Amino acid sequence: MAGPRAVIGRLSFDFQTFTFGMDTNRQRPTKVSGILSKYQSIPANAPFANIPNGDTIYIADPSEGFDRGHVILVSHSGVSASENIVPMYPCFNQAGGLWRDLEYRIASYVGLDVPTQARSTLMTVEIEYGATDPRFPTAFLVTVEDKGQQGANFGYLHFRGIPLNRYRITHLPTPAAAINPVTELGQTMVTLIQQAQQHIVHTGWKIEDQYPGLTPPFVASLTDVPSRPYAMLDYLWLVQQDPTIVNFLTTGCTYTHRFATQFHERQKMLIRIINALNNAGEIKSDYPGDTTESLIIGSGQRSAQVDHVFPYDQHGGNLFSNALIASGAFNNRMRTAAPATKWGDTTGVNLYSRAQHL
Repeated sequence: MAGPRAVIGRLSFDFQTFTFGMDTNRQRPTKVSGILSKYQSIPANAPFANIPNGDTIYIADPSEGFDRGHVILVSHSGVSASENIVPMYPCFNQAGGLWRDLEYRIASYVGLDVPTQARSTLMTVEIEYGATDPRFPTAFLVTVEDKGQQGANFGYLHFRGIPLNRYRITHLPTPAAAINPVTELGQTMVTLIQQAQQHIVHTGWKIEDQYPGLTPPFVASLTDVPSRPYAMLDYLWLVQQDPTIVNFLTTGCTYTHRFATQFHERQKMLIRIINALNNAGEIKSDYPGDTTESLIIGSGQRSAQVDHVFPYDQHGGNLFSNALIASGAFNNRMRTAAPATKWGDTTGVNLYSRAQHL
C-alpha cells in the first residue's frame, strides 16, 4: 500500500509499506527524484523514522547476497541513507554491471560535460517490486532531464543511444558463466592442452623444474598447494614453447612471465576457459573451502576471479602454476591468508606428489 513521503537535501522520496514474514512494517522507496549536483552528496541528518531500525535494507536476511544499491548517485546529490538504498544484485550494481554503467554516464555528464553556468538536471527513478517477494526490485524506470539554465527543456540525457525518458532497466542477476572451450579455442588447442595436462601428470613435471636456482619465496612456497590445474600452460609456454600458445598470449600485447606481477587479461581469459573445460562448461572455484556456486563473468561475490596462490605483492608472479579460480566472496575473505591457510592446511607439510600438481 502507499506509504509516506520524505525529503532529504535535494531529493524527495515516495514509499510503499508491505508485509514480509513476521515483519509487518517493511518499506521500500517506490520513487526517488531530485536535482543532481556537480558536488559531493548531501548527508542525511537523520534516518527515516518509520523504517524498522532505520534501514530499508532487509535486516533479518543478509544471506540473500545483495548490495546496498544507491538509487540516486551518492556523488551527485544522492544520500547514503535508507531512503536512497535498495537491494541490488552485485553484478548489476558493481563495476561492469548495467546500473554502474548508467551511473558512470550520468556522473560524466553532470560532473564534466555540463557547462559552468547553472543548469537543472533532474533525475527520477521509479522502482517496481516483485509480487512474490516485495523486498527486491524487479525493474527501474529512469528519467534524466536537463531543463537548462532558465528552466527551458533541453531534453533527455541519452544512454546507449536511447533517451533516458522512463528508460526501463530490468533488475536481474547475471547468469552463471557457460563456456564452450572448443568454440573459444578451437579443437586443436583444446587437444593440445589436454595432452600437455596428461603428460605432466605422467612425468611429474612441476614449475620449480624451470627455475632450479630460485629460492623462496619465488617458487618454492607453491609446494603448499595440492593442485595446479593450469600448470600445463606453463609447460606449453616455457618447455615446449608451443607457437599456438605463444601466439594466443602475445597477440595485441607484450607478455612475459614475471615475478611480483598481476595476471594479464589474456591469461585470465584462458584460465577461465580451461576451468570450464574441466567442469563441463561451467566455471567453478578451485578452492575446496569456497562454497560459492555458479560463478559468473563479471563482478561481485559470484565473480570468477583469477587468484594468485602466492600473493603477487610477495613476489608471487603471473605463472599459470600460481593461478587458481576463486569466487569474489572467497577471494576477498582470504586476501591476506597464506597459501596453506587457504587450503585449510596449517601444518606446513609439503603436499606435493606426482598426482597432485596438475
